[in-house]
Amino acid sequence: GKTDEEVLAAIEATQAALTTPPAVPPRVITKLAFMNRFTMEELAAIYTAAKTEVMVEVFMDRLKLAEYVDVTDPQTRAGLQALAASGLLTEARVQEILQ
Repeated sequence: GKTDEEVLAAIEATQAALTTPPAVPPRVITKLAFMNRFTMEELAAIYTAAKTEVMVEVFMDRLKLAEYVDVTDPQTRAGLQALAASGLLTEARVQEILQ
């Protein structure tokens, strides 16, 4: 037999496991594969914007420094959302690029 405390702890652990969403496995691709997801027109607009918009420049610099791109990473998603907020991508394109 188990003590009441052990039973309650097991119940809590089971409930937590049922209510916690499963972690999203990383989806890692090369930087080139990531860049190939953009159209040439999108890339031209992004590089042009990077000359005057600091946040776009920061996103591009981080991409240059990265070893790879994880499309499930919150920073990748936030960067693409920032590009959309700047009018450089549509929300639909952000979702396509993340697939």
